[in-house]
Amino acid sequence: MSDQLTNNPEALRLFFTEDIYLVDAAQTTTESQTATAAQPESTHMLPQLENPGLNLAPAVASIQEPALEQRFQYVGANQRNILILVNDSHNPVSTLQGRELLGNILKSIGLSRNDCALVNYATCDGADFNALQGFFKPQYLFAFGVSPDQLGIPGAAFNSIVSKDQSKLIFSSNLDPLSGDAATKKLLWGSLKQIEL
Repeated sequence: MSDQLTNNPEALRLFFTEDIYLVDAAQTTTESQTATAAQPESTHMLPQLENPGLNLAPAVASIQEPALEQRFQYVGANQRNILILVNDSHNPVSTLQGRELLGNILKSIGLSRNDCALVNYATCDGADFNALQGFFKPQYLFAFGVSPDQLGIPGAAFNSIVSKDQSKLIFSSNLDPLSGDAATKKLLWGSLKQIEL
């Protein structure tokens, strides 16, 4: 038997001997109340008991769908659990200067593209650190152009290492303006030299 699935009502009747009710979880409250109040058609098959307070009509259950995990679009294989956030609504990553700077940063600390997951925060619908951590499990997170407040970590300093749960985070300017800002790059480099990969 190559296909074990069937829609044949005669075959299904052998397996499902009880009444089955399908409930649409997306019903509005009013429709839900109406469905609960209405007696299913098959209740005439239930025996009548002497106790009128006992209701043996099949219950209409509300089915809760599991919460959907937020999915993120990213580049890289995330082999070393390094998350890099950029924030550019006009480019997939950054301008040419910003991409060159990011490449130089990764090379200087001994990382390759496969070591990291690169995410453009502009596509993340305002995800906070908990959502990112749940999906990527980052050991390190480098945020370029994403503020600590956006990730729900208020008061975290820029261009220094911040510890959050089991992750180390570094927040800095967006890549394009950072590429021409020697003073900020020097501060960032001081923090990058302290990380242990």
